[in-house]
Amino acid sequence: MDQIFVSYARADKDFVDSLARDIEEADRARFDVWTDRADISGGDDWNTAISRAIRGCSQFLIVLSPNSTRSTKVGQELSLADKHEKRIIPLMYQPCDIPEEFELLLVRQQVIDFTQDYNEALQRLRGALGQKRQANNEVPRQRQFAPPPPPPQLSLVQVLPGQWVATIMFPMMPPTNISVWMAADGSFQAQMMPMGSRAQGRWSVDLNNQVYMQGMETNGFMTVPFVGGMRVLTFDRNQLNGVGPRGEQVIWQRAG
Repeated sequence: MDQIFVSYARADKDFVDSLARDIEEADRARFDVWTDRADISGGDDWNTAISRAIRGCSQFLIVLSPNSTRSTKVGQELSLADKHEKRIIPLMYQPCDIPEEFELLLVRQQVIDFTQDYNEALQRLRGALGQKRQANNEVPRQRQFAPPPPPPQLSLVQVLPGQWVATIMFPMMPPTNISVWMAADGSFQAQMMPMGSRAQGRWSVDLNNQVYMQGMETNGFMTVPFVGGMRVLTFDRNQLNGVGPRGEQVIWQRAG
């Protein structure tokens, strides 16, 4: 019986389990699909069992997805399959970029795309494995697999803590640079660059991404209340773009 090794990320197990059943049920006498969860017993050494299974397989399937392309384990399994000159068949389960460490090993392999029509892709895989194509009335039911969850949305409160260089630009005036330290506990320190007054106090953010900074400012001779902030229009982890209280353009660049 030919053994098929499936390399995948654990987050994609539902797809892999369904695929394994479809391959085995179509030709149970010929193929045994090997997956780590189903075929490693409690007393086996994990790495030894995987290495032995890759050396003993006749076909090596790698399930490509955002999860697997970030997986060190999947990359190691792919390298071992190439080392032992196994036939590698890549399956695109979810759209993703192929990392450089995978690209060289997959450059000559034709990817079977499961992202659109599962049944058609399964027929192509069966043909690649040497199984006969199923008749139309034998085609398994169409399976729908959930797309990967969208990346979590960053909030301004999550982005702000850290060290920044704030550039303030008034019309017809040279830019002013301020070094700002925003702490996760809601405190801040600011200093005019290269030398100048200092301010410290508390910061907060409202639902409209308005940043408020209130505290005290000193120039070494006198101390006065400090009030500052801006309305943030766009932001990511490394840059904030907004408007100050007098309509001035404000850009924050992360410095640390």
